[in-house]
Amino acid sequence: MLDASINAGVIAMRYRTVGDARLHDVHELARQFALGKTRKDVLGGARRLKKFAEKVAEGDLVVSPRSSDRTVHIARVIGPYDFVDPSLVPDFRHLRPVHWLDSFNRVDLPTTRRKEIDRPPALYELPAAEWWEQAISTGGD
Repeated sequence: MLDASINAGVIAMRYRTVGDARLHDVHELARQFALGKTRKDVLGGARRLKKFAEKVAEGDLVVSPRSSDRTVHIARVIGPYDFVDPSLVPDFRHLRPVHWLDSFNRVDLPTTRRKEIDRPPALYELPAAEWWEQAISTGGD
């Protein structure tokens, strides 16, 4: 759903069985996660969503790889978390407004940067955030 996120100017998390993260503590979010059929790490998922809602800050960079065309898209967070139902991004109700800045071909990135983003889709902090900031102004070189 990256195209829908880009078109809507948001970054989004799915978590269909989970309500507004601002209204629940991590343990209640984990209980809601457990209602999903494929959730194994319910506490980890709850913590990621809570971080998305409360710790991601305006000005933070978001790096979103898309495996289908091997591109990496970069955005800057420009607003607070919101729970939207129905959402502009179908099935993704947990949103943060962003300004999409740039995209790169994954193979053009240094190996160390590719390793940072070669993880399952989730929320995690990039260890080299300053490199990604620089990449925006230099086109990924």
